[in-house]
This record gives sequence, structure tokens and C-alpha cells, in this order.
Amino acid sequence: MTAPEYPSATILPSTSTTTTTNININNITTPTYTPSLLTATPSKGHIHLIIGCNALASARCTRSLEVGALPTVIFPETLDSEEVHLGLKKRIEDGEVGFVNRVFEVMDLKTLGREEVEHFVDAVFVTAGYGGGGVDGITTSGMGCKLASRLRRTVASALPAGIGGACERWLSQICEYWPLQKLVDLTEEDINNLFDEYSTSTSTPLSTSSTQQTETEKPKGTISLIGSGPGNPSLLTKASLDALLSADLILADKLVPSQILSLVPRRSTLFIARKFPGNAEAAQLELLEKGLEAIQRGQKVVRLKQGDPYIYGRGAEEYQWFEKMGVKIEVLPGITSALSAPLYAAIPSTHRAVADQILICTGTGRKGVPPDPPVYVKSQTTVFLMACHRLASLVDGLVKTKGWPEEVPCAVIERASCEDQRVVRSTLKNIVAAIEEVGSRPPGLFVVGWACEVLKKVDGAWSVEEGL
Repeated sequence: MTAPEYPSATILPSTSTTTTTNININNITTPTYTPSLLTATPSKGHIHLIIGCNALASARCTRSLEVGALPTVIFPETLDSEEVHLGLKKRIEDGEVGFVNRVFEVMDLKTLGREEVEHFVDAVFVTAGYGGGGVDGITTSGMGCKLASRLRRTVASALPAGIGGACERWLSQICEYWPLQKLVDLTEEDINNLFDEYSTSTSTPLSTSSTQQTETEKPKGTISLIGSGPGNPSLLTKASLDALLSADLILADKLVPSQILSLVPRRSTLFIARKFPGNAEAAQLELLEKGLEAIQRGQKVVRLKQGDPYIYGRGAEEYQWFEKMGVKIEVLPGITSALSAPLYAAIPSTHRAVADQILICTGTGRKGVPPDPPVYVKSQTTVFLMACHRLASLVDGLVKTKGWPEEVPCAVIERASCEDQRVVRSTLKNIVAAIEEVGSRPPGLFVVGWACEVLKKVDGAWSVEEGL
């Protein structure tokens, strides 16, 4: 196939001048630059040349179309090849995306794009603010420059002071789950301590000698095991909020939303579980030991879990552990996302003549081994927690091993009840391709069953809904 006859794309002309200059390299100093400028480039009618046929290429096409550009993809595979992403194939067949069926060549940069810029303005520098390694920017697309400055100040004032410095002190697990204010307060010494603690926890099993309780040594403090609910602070129970606000030490799982962690008083100590691949068991024991040590010092401890502590939260295991140590533990319920997330996504888990039962499953078994998928029951709504990271294998097991029909509707619900909630609706046939294209936004869960289309049906392969 040949490239579609789109308007030519922008290619900046280049010039060359040869000059001989004697330079003393000893006098050269490395200049200090501010962070890169943010640009907002008008793209309506531009050609975006994209190489490849995978999920990333499909996502690039989607974004190009959203800004009014005309994407053209180049790849040698035929459209019926399994290598071609489903969403990309559909856009090509619908005529939304141009298609050149061959291997990319350097000359394509000259033959498939514009030859000159003329007087066209192809870059707009947005109103930006700098702090440390961070840049925040606002553009009003040329409609109001003074308003852009005001909007940027408003956005900047809502961020913790010094947030740019956090960009220079990033650590993957910490940056993904810690509250922003805690990142701002992070010092070089804190980072060194974290490295030392991580090294210790991965190289040497944690000693349990410090947790051995003698008959005469009785705990002086208290501990409460509480659920944080799905994520929105307003959904915390009053009992849980009271416990959180009065605690000396909060031991939190890393998936507890930052909105909940931001409620922790400054006087309290917050410790977030260092659970990462290969360290889950050691990190769990570390939390328990820290809790026991604090109790023995007479402190009030809160063990903070996502959702409800007894719904795939290992809450009962922790209850048993502290009970063996002679500690009485208070357990406070939380609203589980297994029931609240479908509600926020307009999915009634039960509905007359559609679904008369609910099954809650986990997608991650002990030591990471996936559990056996459930059998298909047409009148059942099935909710999978902790499954989005292995969605492809889960769906494959449901369809190929357990015989679930591919047309069964389903949804991935991410960050339920939060302002940045996202719902991806589809069927078992297309849900994996949908998530590959839009990416993941943890934490999330997977809902499958005919109740998923009672209130909202999908027109096409999938749909994406942003926000509450």
C-alpha cells in the first residue's frame, strides 16, 4: 500500500556553515542550564509518522488523533498478522490511520512529510514554573496568556513547597506510593538509611529474636488493624479516622492511596511497607516486628491496609501473629473495593434476571503463584483483586481453560472513588488489548460478568472513562 495523500508534514530546513576556530579545551567549562522548556505544539493537520505495530504504536496513534494530527504507521507485517495490535488494526481499517506496508526507510522522512516550514509557527512555549528538577506548565492555546500565568500560580500553590527537589531524590517504590509531602521532606540521610535497610532486608532474613515475649514482659501499648477503604478519604469510617489521627506509629501498605496517607498527623511516624518482588515476606515480617517494638514502648500503633483488612489483606494472619505475642489487636472494617469500585463504575454487582451472586477472587496467590481461575457461571459477577498486573494470563485461563465466552462484558476499574478514577470497559476478547493501549493506573481491579453492561454498554471494542 502507499502513503495516504495527507497534507505534508513539517520538516525544519537545515543549513551548514564551515568555520575553523582554535579552542583551548582547558578553558572550557560546563554551563549550568535550567530544566528543558515545555512546548505545546499545535498539531491539527500535521502528519505524525509512527514506526511499528505494537501496543505502544497504537497508543501513539490514539494520542495523535486526539490532538488533530494525521498519523501514518509504517511496518512490514500484514494486517492479519498477530503482531499487529487490535486497536491499531481497527483504526487502519476505519481509515483513521494511514498505512505504509513495508520496512521504514530514512528517505521516508523526506517523502512523507513537508519540505519547508515557511512562516508557520509550529511551537508554543507554555507558561512554566521551575523548581529543582521539576517543571510545571500551563497553556491556554494562545487564548489568554495572563490567565495562563494565574492558573500556573494556582497549580503551584497547591503543591507542597519544594516539590521540584523530590525529582532529584527519586526512588522507584517510594515515588510511586509515598505522599508528596513526605517526598519533599526526604533528605540525603533518609535515602542512605533506606538503601541500608533495603540491603539488610534482602540479604539477611529478619531476626525474630527481638519479638520473643517473656512471661513477665507484657505489652504496654495498643494496636488497631484498620481498612482505608477504596481510596477516597471521605469513605473512611469514623472509627478508622479516629484511630489514624491518634496513632503514634502508622504501618501502611504501599498501595494505600496518598490521599489517605496525607491525613497522618505530622507528629506521627509513618512507615510504608517495602514490599517489592522477592521481598514481600521479609517486608511483612518487618512491619510486624516494628509494630510489636512500638507496642512494647507503650505507643499506639495503627496497621493501615487498603480496602478491608480481611478481604485479601492478610489481616487474619497478622491477628494471629500478634495474638501469639500476647497482644490484643483491635480490628476495624473498611469498605472493600470489591464492592465499592463496581458501584463507582456504574456496575451493579447484582441485578434481577442478570446477576444473583458475587464471587470475589484474587489474581495473586501465595508467593506469586496464580490461583486456579473460577468456572463460568452466567448469573455471577466475578471481581478479581490484585490481578491487573497479570491480566493477559488471567483472561487466557478464563477463556481457554475454563470456557468463559469471549463476549462476556468486563471492566478494569482503577483508583476507584478517587478524582483520577478510570474505567476501561470491554469484553474478555478485547480487554487485554485495551489495557495494553491505554496503560495501567494502579491500584485496580477486574470485574467480569453480564452485570457490567446493565447500565452502560460499550459501542466498539472498548471505551475509556476518566474521572468520577
